[in-house]
Amino acid sequence: MNRTEFIAEVQNTLDVVEPLTGEQLLADIPDYDSLAVLNLLSLYDGLGVAATPEQITEALTVNDLIAIAGNSLSDG
Repeated sequence: MNRTEFIAEVQNTLDVVEPLTGEQLLADIPDYDSLAVLNLLSLYDGLGVAATPEQITEALTVNDLIAIAGNSLSDG
């Protein structure tokens, strides 16, 4: 999965209609709540990333979520 695909998966996971950008503030997403954090944990698990709920709740932007995924994302 590359960065663009990851953002699309985050958008789908958070049930966001408009395209997300890396600078998008997570606090501005209406459905960003504890259930969203659990769903994101599942997304990271599928990537083989051992993310914690704390890491996700501390993230402020989509770019922060990308940083958590780190090297598991391919270039492109």
